Formats: sequence, structure tokens, C-alpha cells
Amino acid sequence: MARIDDDELNKLTEHLIEKYRGSLDEDTVRTAVGTAREEVEETSEISDFGPIFVQRRTEELLRERAKEQDLDLDQVQQVLFIDDENTGRSRMAAAIANASGEGLVRARSAGVSPAEEIPDTVDEVIRDRGLEPEPDEVPPITGKAALASDVVVTLGLSEEELAEMPAHGLHQIDWEDVKPLDGSSAEDLGAAFDLLKERVEELVHTLLHDELGSREVDPEVQKELDDVLEELHAESGSEVSADEGEPAREASADEGEAAREAPADAGEHAGEVADNEGQPAGERRAAD
Repeated sequence: MARIDDDELNKLTEHLIEKYRGSLDEDTVRTAVGTAREEVEETSEISDFGPIFVQRRTEELLRERAKEQDLDLDQVQQVLFIDDENTGRSRMAAAIANASGEGLVRARSAGVSPAEEIPDTVDEVIRDRGLEPEPDEVPPITGKAALASDVVVTLGLSEEELAEMPAHGLHQIDWEDVKPLDGSSAEDLGAAFDLLKERVEELVHTLLHDELGSREVDPEVQKELDDVLEELHAESGSEVSADEGEPAREASADEGEAAREAPADAGEHAGEVADNEGQPAGERRAAD
């Protein structure tokens, strides 16, 4: 019988709680981890791979729990809220989205230049509204976090801060007029929360009913994804056929028009998917 290290299980549990935040509650995740651990320890004799087996079994159990709640985890949309320091606006927005997303919107927050700590007053305002803030940490914005998102929402970022952001998912919304909360009184924080709540709930409603995240990929994002796929092909030894060894991307036009190829330039691909009027579809839109 295998015995799985408690520290490893605790790390796994916290990871899964964060992964399913907004869709499945913390108690459900902890219960699933405990059940999976018992099953694995009773049936497995290889403790080195115990955490992997536990995670796999836990995810199976969580999908079963989600189905019981008529929740399809494959349809959950990932939203990332980003402000400058991740100490106020983005944390509030993530908490609101997770509470109003009916389990189908999973929100996280991050900062371009994260502060060292989170003001207690911010989390107090979130809890006073009956919501639960994210874990007590200030994560930086990373390429991995952004690429895992369907929608990225920036809050009051300057042009310089926007330029520091990595390439991201399918759609970005810039709320440029959301003001910083530094030095705000408890009353001002509450008022800012209420204003932000209206905008976030409108966004969530759009995600749930209008499929905001299901759009054509931005050409720059498509290029990055193509580069990653090309590297994977190279590592696996598979061949990619195209003119001069470079993959060509084709976009089919409506009404039988000939397909266009995006030419390779010094190993990079520039190609855009055009709509019926010849305009790029999938452009970044900024919300007022």
C-alpha cells in the first residue's frame, strides 16, 4: 500500500481549489482529493507517482460532481482581470465575476507590477459584500496565465503598462477609466466596488449569453500559437510541408473565392483572417 506525502497532497489540493474556483466550491474539491487519496493508497504500491494518480482521480470525481450540478466544465470561460498592482480593482472584479458566473465563468486576477501585500481594507470590502476574495497573494501577470484565458480585462492601465503585458487569449477589453484605489477610504472603496460590480456583471452576462470569448484569433496570437506548434513538430521529428519548409496558413473566403496563403517572412508568419468585407475579424475591442 502506497503512502502519499501530506505536503504533496496539500499543494495539489490548493492547486485544484484555485483551478476550479468559481465553478466548484472548496469543500467539494477537498472532499474529492480525500476520496481519491484513499482509493489510490489502497490500490497503488508505487508512492512516487501517488500525487499524479490522486490528481487524475480527483479530476474525474470533480467532473462527476459538476455533471450532477448540470455544469459542463468544458464550457467554463476563463477571465483574467489585470491592474497595475493587483491590490484592489482586479481582486474586486475577480471576486464579483466568480460569484455571478453561475459556475461557468472562472475569474483570476494579476498585476503588471504586483505590490508586496494586499491592503486589508480591500478584502474587507469584498467580504462585507458577501463574497470571497482570492488567496492572500499578489501574482504577477505571466504569459502562461494570459494564454490560458479566454478573455483578458485590463483596469486603468497606462499605455506603458499595456505594452508590458504578454500575448494573451482570444479577446481583450480595456477599462481605461477605472481609477486607482490607492489611499481610498472604506466608504470610497465601497462605492468603487458597487460601480465595478455593475460592469463586471454586465461582462459576465455577455460571456454567458453572447459567447464573447468565441471569436477569430488575433493575428499576433495566432502567430505565437503557430510558432509553438512548429516547435512541437520539430521536437517530435514530424515534418511540416510548405513552401521552403515554412508552414503556410490558408484562410478560405466566402462564395468560393480562392484561398489566400499567408507568406513566411524570415521564418515568421503574417496572416489575417478577413471577414466578408475584407476587414480583419477578431480585432481587439476596448470597452468604454
